Amino acid sequence: VICSQVLAFGSNKVDFFHDPVYDHGIETFLYKNMHDPYTRHNFAHDFRMNNATKQGKCGRLPEVEKLDEQSRSAGIVEIVEAEEVSVPLDESLSKVFLKVIQDQGFRPLAAPIYDGGMLMIPMKEGYVMARLFPEEKYCSLDIHVWGKFHKLKTLRESLTNALGSGLVSRFRIVVGGMYGSDTWP
Repeated sequence: VICSQVLAFGSNKVDFFHDPVYDHGIETFLYKNMHDPYTRHNFAHDFRMNNATKQGKCGRLPEVEKLDEQSRSAGIVEIVEAEEVSVPLDESLSKVFLKVIQDQGFRPLAAPIYDGGMLMIPMKEGYVMARLFPEEKYCSLDIHVWGKFHKLKTLRESLTNALGSGLVSRFRIVVGGMYGSDTWP
């Protein structure tokens, strides 16, 4: 069995080949340092540049008739790194995040689950997973939604504002959603 895991990145603002790469001081065990200008592209392949707007791919989309059956399931994971966090990174964050999630119109399925520096809040539309590192004043967030995509940005901004973070970086990945969820239409 051959296993292949692939990520596709695209941006109208970031130049993945020429923008500066920052070393966040994270030790790697398998690959040598990818911040070296001679090795930073060793794992990038099958790349191309295009302009979807000039190709006519970004015009008005046709109206789609209302679907009565779920035939696909999409999701988005936004990975967020919040550094220089100014609030306590402990179990008290559970209530804060729960209120933020509810204020943004998401529907939690259960009380927040806190276990030794990890916080999980399952929602009807996805979940929020936080990994808390109080000594480093650092919190990583995985915000996975398969419903209310239009609210992802405000949810992320509200969560990072609640953390009082002075330095936030993030990226999104299109992933699978949740079949059978009432949030699919």
